[in-house]
Amino acid sequence: MPSFIASRILNIPLIYHIHDVSDRKGMGFLGKIIDSFEKRYLRYSYILSMPNKERLEYYSIFKKLPEKTCEILNSVSIEEDFNKESRILKLANEKKNIKKWIVRTGGLGDDQCIKETIIALNYLPESVGLALAGPITRDFKEELIDLIEKNNLKERVILFEHIPRDEVLGFLKYASLGISLYKPFHKYFDINLLYPCPTKLAECIASGIPAVVNDNEYFRRLNEKVKSFVFADPYSPESIANAIREVIENPEKERILKENAKNAYKNFYNFEYQFEPVLREIEKWIKR
Repeated sequence: MPSFIASRILNIPLIYHIHDVSDRKGMGFLGKIIDSFEKRYLRYSYILSMPNKERLEYYSIFKKLPEKTCEILNSVSIEEDFNKESRILKLANEKKNIKKWIVRTGGLGDDQCIKETIIALNYLPESVGLALAGPITRDFKEELIDLIEKNNLKERVILFEHIPRDEVLGFLKYASLGISLYKPFHKYFDINLLYPCPTKLAECIASGIPAVVNDNEYFRRLNEKVKSFVFADPYSPESIANAIREVIENPEKERILKENAKNAYKNFYNFEYQFEPVLREIEKWIKR
């Protein structure tokens, strides 16, 4: 909202990137305010960017979109530092019996399939651990702790909240696999289910590790270029475990997927490459 006000007062273009759809279940009153603002003022953007065409379709239902729109994947800069000392890594190194770490970063909530991922550990070797790092509500944290204790997984799960992004990146490169699963949260046109386009997926790719994602058309299409995903049913712990096992029990496949992730980050799945179309439009506006 401050950016919108500044653009109107100073008569400068507003570049607006919609990272996520705000009317997700659990966002509450603040989410409704944000969503209402987005839908009302989209037309004032000089350029509107979103992670995929599905979002453009979704928002076009409510309001007329600006003339200039583009798809920009949520991504990590090629200038990012991946060598920051990480408290997660220190905790992981203390668990000597864990040889393979699976990581889930970002907001931790029921929509992110956290419970299903914890239960999936029951289908995996005891040498596989799960690191969870991100903001979490007190109630949901208590639910997770209770679930971890009931499944006797205390020695296999790390729960770390409110950790800086550079520390997350400092740990991810040591992990075998990232988790980027979501339950669909919005239905539009009564046909398609809309999913988040997470920054945490970009962090996995930038760190050179494979990721478990939803098995749907969008992620299948994206994986044609990235070639570092494995797919699972977000509602099924066993399906999640099978996807993880597909990687950790096949060293050659794990190596190939990691190499593909590194190449994707180097060649196109980085902020600089993704932002280039917007930069060209800004340069055109400056030269007017």
